[in-house]
Amino acid sequence: MNEPKKNTMTTKQIGTATVLIGVLLSPILALAQTADSASTTPNGAGSTSWQQRHADLLAKQAAKKAAREAMNEANLQCVQAATDKREDAIASDWSTYETAISAALSARKSALHDAWGITDTKTRIAARNTAWNTYRTAAKSASSALRSARLSDWSAFASASKACKVPVVEKSANDGI
Repeated sequence: MNEPKKNTMTTKQIGTATVLIGVLLSPILALAQTADSASTTPNGAGSTSWQQRHADLLAKQAAKKAAREAMNEANLQCVQAATDKREDAIASDWSTYETAISAALSARKSALHDAWGITDTKTRIAARNTAWNTYRTAAKSASSALRSARLSDWSAFASASKACKVPVVEKSANDGI
């Protein structure tokens, strides 16, 4: 019967393996010798170049980060100013709206007061209808003016915030009642 062959290496195979190991290990051994000689040079002179490049890289990165942070701070201050301007304008718009509505309500009160003093029924009804229609027109006009002014304020804010180079996620839809 045939017995299975034992795993044996021939002299030729052993020699080839030794040569391959030598070829593969020689760059590693050379690198180890270079690193060893660099670390033994006085004051680490052999390792200065990569350390200096690393230090320079870190300094450049720190300078870029500082510049970016300064720019971000300036940009955020720019957005703060744009927001303040927008909010002041919207508050002014609401004040104008309130004044217009107050005037319309006052005019309606006076017109209705006068209408109820008329003795003729047809004339009184016509005067009351005129008072309500006049009020409705004035209220719609005030609301339209408020809406237009607020949209204008938000548009100006959008332009100003783009100039600040900061993404702003606020929307005019948040401004509603």
